[in-house]
Amino acid sequence: MKGEVIGINSMKFSAVGIENMGFSIPTETVQYIVKHLLKYGEVKRAGLGLELEESWSAIVGLPSDDPLTVTKVLSAQAQKAGIQEDDVLYAINGKRVYSVVDINEMLKAYMPGAKVNVLMQSGGDIVNRRLTLSKGVGMPASADIPVAAGEGEE
Repeated sequence: MKGEVIGINSMKFSAVGIENMGFSIPTETVQYIVKHLLKYGEVKRAGLGLELEESWSAIVGLPSDDPLTVTKVLSAQAQKAGIQEDDVLYAINGKRVYSVVDINEMLKAYMPGAKVNVLMQSGGDIVNRRLTLSKGVGMPASADIPVAAGEGEE
């Protein structure tokens, strides 16, 4: 309504008998990608090195207070931090996370190699672990797609 760009079209779906549907990338994500491409020549995304499972309500986009469950430990850094399958993730650096989207947005502020504190439940105990972020390990499959100039990610 203010005449501001809020997203950049990335894909349009249309077919006979189907209403057209468009998808766009939020401008914040585009700015993040462009900044990285100009500075590093690539997008450097940090990852926890974990495969996580969200609650059903988070998957379908409903509000959820449920934590995320570790289904697989993907990086040596996560193994070194003592994180195991079936551990439950509550917070990163003191900020509660409820979905993979929350984590991805939060990790935009970090580079691979940065250290974060993760609050987890492991073996029935609530523990703080110090985790070194990996280079994009544990990101959704769409994050592994190379980004060409002028194209977006996510």
